[in-house]
Amino acid sequence: MRAEKAHLALFFTDGMSLAEWDRLGMLERETALYLEMKKHISGITFVTYGAADMSYSPRLPGIGILCNRWGLPREMYKKLIPFLHAKALRAADVYKSNQMKGADAALYSARFHGKKFIARCGYLWSDFISMGAEKSSIHKVRRMERRVFEQADRIVLTTPMAKREIEDGYGVDPGKIHVIPNYVRTDVFLPMPEVRGETGICFAGRLAPQKNPLALVDALEGLGMGLLVIGQGDLQGEMARRAHKKKVNIRFRGSIRHPELCQYLNSASVFVLPSHYEGHPKTLIEAMSCGLPVIGADSPGIREVIRHGDTGWLCGTDAASIREAIQHLMADSGLRERLGKNARRFAVENLSLEQILNKELAVVEGLLKGD
Repeated sequence: MRAEKAHLALFFTDGMSLAEWDRLGMLERETALYLEMKKHISGITFVTYGAADMSYSPRLPGIGILCNRWGLPREMYKKLIPFLHAKALRAADVYKSNQMKGADAALYSARFHGKKFIARCGYLWSDFISMGAEKSSIHKVRRMERRVFEQADRIVLTTPMAKREIEDGYGVDPGKIHVIPNYVRTDVFLPMPEVRGETGICFAGRLAPQKNPLALVDALEGLGMGLLVIGQGDLQGEMARRAHKKKVNIRFRGSIRHPELCQYLNSASVFVLPSHYEGHPKTLIEAMSCGLPVIGADSPGIREVIRHGDTGWLCGTDAASIREAIQHLMADSGLRERLGKNARRFAVENLSLEQILNKELAVVEGLLKGD
């Protein structure tokens, strides 16, 4: 069977819905690949956890939506997915997970209906929860990851680092692993030099310990630079208090619709992502596609994207190192311009939607042909 005759069922992250994607401003970003993919295969179906996600059908023409329209408790719905949606799921040829959290439901459904299964994850869930989670919880997640990876027909990961990690940690056959990075709409996230530098420093992401935003606030003390924060999370209050104490001009924009993000990114002089850990960070590659000079922590997932001194600048996760990197770039306009141009070129040459779409289609076709 060729890819154009295939029907793909995408299983959402456990608990995630189209409505939540929309609320977080992620709907356009997350669905762009599948709106393009549906032009090349016979069908696409989303399996979500929302109660009213069918209302998004007009915005997702040609994509089927299976959701928790019964309003069942999440865990109950998760276990009943292969039964509640049996007719529609039997029509699909390949099931695919969107992230590792929830991949067990996709695997179970695939085996129940005798379908092929692609385990896709942008990051390892066990790494994601390692900061602050109890050891018993981490062990439970790792057992689930092992089961999913061992039984998956194909595995799609976003970085070579993640590939090495599951090869070494789980003994997975390298032959069934494909590295496909996240994509960026390079035709949408374009350089806008006419607004560059209006807002100083920009950060975009969840306001959570993993993203390390408090260290960025500390790093800006006394520099006289504004900080634009896009996103939301539990640390917003502490960031505001710390910024007030350290006299850092901080502006919170919350979650914004994805098409509007380009304007905000372009208005900054430098984009900074000081995270302790990332998978393949989408806001970072979107900033790079805008031709923005980027600073990233020398952390897993970021160091795989930024080539230090070429497509961006790497620093430590502590405030002093972040501060030094910001000062270095802000003192050298020529360096900022060179890094921004190289970052844009990297995004266009490696991460465009068309390139990633072709790789995704190749995995589906190879799986169905038995390659």
